[in-house]
Amino acid sequence: PEEAEREADDLHRAMVKVSKELEKAGETRGVAKRAALQMRNEMKVFLEEQVPLMLLICNPGIRDRHWKQIEQITLLTLNNTQHATLAQMVDAGLHHHVAAIEETCVAASKENTLELGMDKMEVEWSQMLFSLKAHRNSGTYILSGIDEIQQLLDDHIVKAQAMASSRFIKPFIERITVWSKTLDDLQEILDNWLKMQATWLYLEPIFSSDDIMRQMPKEGKLFKAVDNIW
Repeated sequence: PEEAEREADDLHRAMVKVSKELEKAGETRGVAKRAALQMRNEMKVFLEEQVPLMLLICNPGIRDRHWKQIEQITLLTLNNTQHATLAQMVDAGLHHHVAAIEETCVAASKENTLELGMDKMEVEWSQMLFSLKAHRNSGTYILSGIDEIQQLLDDHIVKAQAMASSRFIKPFIERITVWSKTLDDLQEILDNWLKMQATWLYLEPIFSSDDIMRQMPKEGKLFKAVDNIW
């Protein structure tokens, strides 16, 4: 719609200029002047009546629920299939209801932005790898290099909270609620994992010593139990 508006505006300006030049040429260019004036008027009507409608309804965010709202507001029966044309909408009289349907179309656009935002977050997490590395000769692995993960997690928690508070989130409220809880759960898991890991990394070399195990058999036995779980 934006491209069509630009082309129509350029053509309208050109016809205004041409009309003035032909006016100066006199009656010898009368036919050409009338053609230019007709083109200018057609572009003027198109820009004033049809472009505002086109900017609203040529919206990738409009779904069936929005078309139903538009029909309820305008009391019109519309062909809202993917093959519908602007001319059909104008023939139905929808261009007379631009102001009335603006809120619905703007809401559709906002909802679409939120939906795309949620899609983008899920894609980013689907490609995220949690790296593990072997810890010395302990026979186990530790989580490493989580700076990127933590940064993304912080960012997405804030984004999800902002989305959940948007007045346009209603069609996706269940989805964003589940997603927000997933992110919160992930943060809690990471926090506990790293806290446990840090403690284990501190104690493991201590209780690997035979001297320590002899001096602190009770604590050594407790650590061994935790170590097995870890």
